[in-house]
Amino acid sequence: TTKSKDVPTCKLGIEIKNPKYDDGRPVDSVYIDKDSGEVVKLADDADVIDIEFGEDALFTVNVNGQSELNLGYSTKFNSEFASKYDEANIDFISWGATPSFNRIGDLYIFADEDSYIYEVTADGAKEVANAEYDDDYGAWHIRTRTLKSYAISDMKLKTTTTSSSSSSTSTPSGGGSTTGKPNPNTGR
Repeated sequence: TTKSKDVPTCKLGIEIKNPKYDDGRPVDSVYIDKDSGEVVKLADDADVIDIEFGEDALFTVNVNGQSELNLGYSTKFNSEFASKYDEANIDFISWGATPSFNRIGDLYIFADEDSYIYEVTADGAKEVANAEYDDDYGAWHIRTRTLKSYAISDMKLKTTTTSSSSSSTSTPSGGGSTTGKPNPNTGR
């Protein structure tokens, strides 16, 4: 905060790189270590690749033209979330940076067939609408573009969301009636 003519300066010629993946060559697969926080830049002309998250998950996606992403992930226990479900044994997998890809890919989260998978939200468990168990992979399969936080439970959990297909009608306290008009089905 003060000025001085005799302040020593130092120049560092450091270039930080991820030597495994940023040398510009297309690759077939990328391996991410747990709790590593790896930022990955792939070649602009890369195609469909497998991104392996240790022994925990696999994401197959077309990365052509993809910008660099922080693909660091963790399986740390989320005690705040788990405290809402005292009876359940829950494992977690989460991508702290919530990386979002240009294209939708196939996420496989390795878990037992009799387990249940949920998205972790601030309000609690949220159902993953398109999750299906894939016997060939021994994993939950989710079509997604964004890697979020997930809970794998040994039992069904109470979810925080309600079905969007329900509509309601209310009667105001003034005695009149109000009818709710349901949204049309758009086929999506």
